Amino acid sequence: AAGTMDGSAEEAKPLVGGGEKPSNAYVPDASDQPTIVMGAGKKRMFAVLFLVSALLNYDSGAIPASLDPLTNYYNLSLAEQGFMGSFVYLGLSISSLVAGPVLQRFQPKWVVCTAVVFNTLFNLMFALAPDKLSVLISRVGVGLSQSFIVIYQPVWVDTYAPVASRTLWMSVCQASVPIGIVLGYLVAGAIIRYSDDGADKENKWGYHTAFYAQVMALAPFALGMWVIPMKFYKIDPDGPVEMDNPVDRGRSNTGASSGAASDAPSTVVSIRTPQPVDGLSINSSSY
Repeated sequence: AAGTMDGSAEEAKPLVGGGEKPSNAYVPDASDQPTIVMGAGKKRMFAVLFLVSALLNYDSGAIPASLDPLTNYYNLSLAEQGFMGSFVYLGLSISSLVAGPVLQRFQPKWVVCTAVVFNTLFNLMFALAPDKLSVLISRVGVGLSQSFIVIYQPVWVDTYAPVASRTLWMSVCQASVPIGIVLGYLVAGAIIRYSDDGADKENKWGYHTAFYAQVMALAPFALGMWVIPMKFYKIDPDGPVEMDNPVDRGRSNTGASSGAASDAPSTVVSIRTPQPVDGLSINSSSY
């Protein structure tokens, strides 16, 4: 009798070319179908993280493109212009010190979704800011909330990306940052170019519109990410890892230490060499 993935016994089956199925070989069956569904869900989750990351970096392009009207509207000095641009990174630096422990201590779903909500609110505060103090406070808040996404996204990609595509997924993940910045430059530049005086306090179609657009784009994610199942957020390295195909799943079990005691049967992949000319079936040793 041969061992299966769940530890049950099954009858040995002949393989093409002669010989019997090795007792510890993994054979895909109908139970692998849920893994395909999980893979599709992970791709959608990756797309959500990519879009959120791009939108979170939108203001990093929109603010430089709107610097002149911002300066006129709030009567900013050169130092205050520098504070407005740097305070977001001050917030990032501060919260980066605690983002990792927080993501490990609490459910990643609650941390990530809460961070997106607060980031949306702080961007709204910036768009509605009545004075320069509100501008600076909102910029710190944007940085504080953004760091959780910045740290979580590459960890999620490293955990769930298919082995063969992991480098591609990580590259796309990093590309979301400049894509968001470029988008901010384009949208803010176009709005300011085709609007009236962007610094006019009475103008309803000025540079503020570029930041309202960011808030309106983030709002659906701030609400919609709460309905994504918890399993797509988990990044516990000690938990079970869903593989993208049966072969990868079988190979993953070979990483266990041979000296460690375990009640679960070991699952390995057997490699078969071509048959010799004389017709004898020769199986190589299992790896």
